[in-house]
Amino acid sequence: EDGPLDAKYLLQETKSAGYLQRTRQNVMDSDGTLIVNLGTLEGGTLATAKLAQKLGKPYIVLPLDSGVGTEEVKQLLDWLRRESISTLNVAGPRESKRPGIYSLTSDLLDSAAESTDSQPAEEKIEIGRTDRRPASGTPALTD
Repeated sequence: EDGPLDAKYLLQETKSAGYLQRTRQNVMDSDGTLIVNLGTLEGGTLATAKLAQKLGKPYIVLPLDSGVGTEEVKQLLDWLRRESISTLNVAGPRESKRPGIYSLTSDLLDSAAESTDSQPAEEKIEIGRTDRRPASGTPALTD
């Protein structure tokens, strides 16, 4: 929605401009997919869940309609540990379709990172983020 990605992300464009090829590649290139959502799964977000299931890749759907609380963070961290996720694909609707999803997703990831800070080394999960914000300063996620 907000233009080309910065070269620092070292990404390759897909041959197709459609989201399905990009979605498939993201699911395949990760150890698992976190799907965040507000409301009913639809469009590219639903396609991501179906694709992960079809490919036999681990995924979790976390509805954030009630916000981000300790239960959502616990579900995420338990799933990451259970599935031994090292490279995580984070998917969900774009901000223009579900206003507020970007900040909720950021809150979820930040809370997960903060909660692992106090864990013993063998239980700690490293959460590094590579995200971007549009030039306008309005955050955006893409399907």
